[in-house]
Amino acid sequence: MKAAGQQGVPIREFAKAMLAASPPFADRVRRFEAEFGPAGADTLAVLAQASFFCWGNAEYQKDLAEVCLAIASERPTSFSYHRQVTPRRWARIHTYVVGVQRWLGGRLPLPVNVDRAKVEQIQKWLGARNPAKEALAQLLLWRLVDHVLNLSLARLAGDVGLDDTPYANFTEWYARPDGTRYAGGDAEAFLEDCTRRVREALKEAPADAERLIGGLLEPSPPPCGHRFTRYLDIQITSIGALKWRGHLPPDDVPKARWQAFVDQARAALAAWLDGAPPSGATAIVLYEALGTPAARSRATVRTFLLAEDRLNRAAWDWLMARAEKDGTTARAAFRL
Repeated sequence: MKAAGQQGVPIREFAKAMLAASPPFADRVRRFEAEFGPAGADTLAVLAQASFFCWGNAEYQKDLAEVCLAIASERPTSFSYHRQVTPRRWARIHTYVVGVQRWLGGRLPLPVNVDRAKVEQIQKWLGARNPAKEALAQLLLWRLVDHVLNLSLARLAGDVGLDDTPYANFTEWYARPDGTRYAGGDAEAFLEDCTRRVREALKEAPADAERLIGGLLEPSPPPCGHRFTRYLDIQITSIGALKWRGHLPPDDVPKARWQAFVDQARAALAAWLDGAPPSGATAIVLYEALGTPAARSRATVRTFLLAEDRLNRAAWDWLMARAEKDGTTARAAFRL
């Protein structure tokens, strides 16, 4: 089955669109231009890259270094934003699809790019099969496949920065027990059947049945978020225990580690603005990327990169519309 390659979304086009669609960004640009003069296409792109950098994206450490390089060079580099995932992240998420499908009895050869140890761990967490667990696992797969097919196999990029690693084709792992794809058929009827089977199998514990169903269907972070796999771990171990959060697994993507990095990075950026020497490994990396402070780079860090209103619905909507137009959603890339 053919793989797909990462596509680029020009940051310069994204920046121009956000100037019209995002009032907070437009206001910051106006203040920047009042001090430094009109922002050309490259400058505007760098300001957008700094303003829309996502601290919660799974690529947050790499992308922060990229935006610092862009600020220093005054030319856009690359970063991932809403529902954009790298090939490595794509494979990581599909490790869960493969693990659950193997537990359900799937016997396709294991793809070479999934985490085999994690596949085995998922099967152990789910434990012995029974009707309630099987229906819940199928409910999880329906939601997970829906998530991945709406991801964008693209990255916001300037002149460089795309990953030449292909996105593996996992479409053969999307089949339901009856052979139809989780991405196709009558979704409403399938969901009704799954929930009916859960309630029937757990009729002696109706509260647990409803909490499990709700836990699998309630909103979660998108797959581009660094905590998404933690939610999957909780869902899978809950299915194995047949009780919501009945068995909390170890956190392999610790929130504390992410928070520590964010705190260190923000402190390092503030120290760089003040002209203080770097303190710690994170600061050294960021200082090296940013170079010697100058009036324009200081303004970009202070006003754009350290801005508080990070999440922007206009940016999400624009990127998803662009993915549909360019055919870079997973659904389009793999013709589903």
